[in-house]
Formats: sequence, C-alpha cells, structure tokens
Amino acid sequence: KPRTDASLYSLIEDFFRNTFTTDNPLITEAIKRMLAAGGKRLRPRITLLASEAMGGNAEDHLRLAAYMELIHVATLIHDDLIDKSLVRRGSPTVSARWNEKATVLAGDFLLARSAKLSAQIGDFEVMQIITEAVAVICEGEIRQDFAGNHLTIDRAEYYDRIYAKTASLFAASTESAAVLSKAPADER
Repeated sequence: KPRTDASLYSLIEDFFRNTFTTDNPLITEAIKRMLAAGGKRLRPRITLLASEAMGGNAEDHLRLAAYMELIHVATLIHDDLIDKSLVRRGSPTVSARWNEKATVLAGDFLLARSAKLSAQIGDFEVMQIITEAVAVICEGEIRQDFAGNHLTIDRAEYYDRIYAKTASLFAASTESAAVLSKAPADER
C-alpha cells in the first residue's frame, strides 16, 4: 500500500535526523543546519513517490531520495554565496556564517559526498543519471552567470535555464527511482 505524502516526509526527516554525519563536525553542523531549516523536500518525496509508482518500496529507496536532497542543498549553498543571500528559510545561510572559500568547499563536499554515496547504491545507470544532472545544473548556473542580468530572454533560453537549474534534478530523481524499481525503459 502506498504511503501518504506526510508519511514520506516523516520518513525523509527521520533519515536526515538520525543518519547524516561526516567526519568533520563543522561540515556536519552546516549541513544539519541547512536540513533543519526545513523545506518542502520535494525532490526526495518525488523520488519515493516515483519508486512506489513503478512498483518499488519507498523505504528501499530512502538513501537515493536523501542523496537527491543533499545535491539540492549543495546547490542552495552555492546559490546563496553567488546571490550574497544572508538568510534562507529564516536561518542564516552557510555563506553568512563562513567565508567564501569555506562555503564553496562545503557545497563541493556535499556534491562529492552525494556522488560517493550514490555510487554505493551499486547501479551504474543511476550514477550516470545523477552525475549528468549535477553537470547540467552547473552548466545552467554558468550560462546564467555569463548571460548577465538581461531582463529579456527568449522562451527557449528560459526553458533551458529552468530545466538546468530546477527540473533536471527532479527528472534525475524520478528516473533514478524508476531504474531502481526495475521499471521498463519506456516507463522511465
């Protein structure tokens, strides 16, 4: 029987509260602060919903869902630094608390940690999906930065931007869940 959205959210929050640590207490604190600040947890919830929709068990894919959120958090850490944001979700950003170098490295660490942990899932196709999504996100941010503050862009560029910065990780979340749930290729 599929779980409710609320129970999936609780499952994800419990996972973060009880399992995520690093060997570095400063990084652990920064990440836990970002995670504790809340958020909708859309990417992990969609990962688990996609898993169940493809016949999988949400609990079997909880780690994948958590890694998708960690990638998202890494992008938020970098975005906050780039945008010079001091507050996110009512809490000071990592960049407001740390210097630029440490902030970049914290975001980079999360991306690397997510790649390492997702490799432990043991599915090469999932690794390809996740690493491609991270590359698309970075490329989208770079393209936007080089484009400057143009107030007008064409529709195609706008769609490319929102795909790169937002939709690509949603797509990776659902496709990875489908792969791990052994969904047929045409349903992925």
